[in-house]
Amino acid sequence: MTKAVSASQNGLTRVYTNDDGSVTILHGGGRNWRNNNPGNIKYGNNAKAAGAIGQDNEGFAIFPDYQSGLQGMLNVLKKKYGNFTIGQAMQRYAPPSENDTDRYTVFLKERVGVPDGTLIKDLTPDELSRLVSGIPIYEGWRAGTITGAGANMRGPASPAIAQRAARHANSFENGVRPSLTWRRRRPSSRHLTRRVGCGVSLRPTCCRRTRPSHCRSAKRRAASLC
Repeated sequence: MTKAVSASQNGLTRVYTNDDGSVTILHGGGRNWRNNNPGNIKYGNNAKAAGAIGQDNEGFAIFPDYQSGLQGMLNVLKKKYGNFTIGQAMQRYAPPSENDTDRYTVFLKERVGVPDGTLIKDLTPDELSRLVSGIPIYEGWRAGTITGAGANMRGPASPAIAQRAARHANSFENGVRPSLTWRRRRPSSRHLTRRVGCGVSLRPTCCRRTRPSHCRSAKRRAASLC
C-alpha cells in the first residue's frame, strides 16, 4: 500500500506525493479531513512522533494517513495533557481566543461522562475512547473528495462514523467501540392504545410509514392492553 511522504497545500486542496511517485488529492471537506489530522493538532514534537509530514499555512500538522493523525492526537492528550482535567486541557487545546472553549468543554464532558476532577491520565479506555472520538466531531470532521492512490487516507466519512475513531488507535485497540447500528423503532403499543383507544380500529398514521409486520405486531400488543 502506498504511503504519503510529502504534501502541498493549495486552498482547500491537499496534494500528497506517495512513496511510489503517485499522487493523492484531497479536496474540500473539513481542514482536519484534508490534513489527515482528526484532532486539528499543531505541528510539533507530538505530531512528528506520530509521523507528520508537514504543516499547513496556519501551523496545523499534515499526516500521511488518518491513523497517523489519530495517534498524533493521542500523543498530545496523553503526554501534554495527561495531568489535566478535560476542562483544564481544553483551555489550552482550544483556547478562548480561537474557539468557544466553554461550549467545546461541555460537549466533551457530557460525552465522556466523568466527574469534573478526573484527570485525562485516569480515564478508562472506554472513557478515553469517547474523548478521542468526540474531538474530531466538534472540530468539524467532514469528508470531501479524494482522487488518486492512497485509499488508506480514507478516514471516517462523517461525524457519526468518526465515533469509531478511538477503536483504531494503537494504544487503545481493546477499547469499547460505540455502536453505530441504527435500528428502526417499532410503534409503541401504549402509544397506539393511547392514540386510538380500545374498541376502535387500530390503524394509526404510523402504519403508513412502517413495515406491515411491525404494525400487525403492535396492534396485537395494543389489543392485549385493553
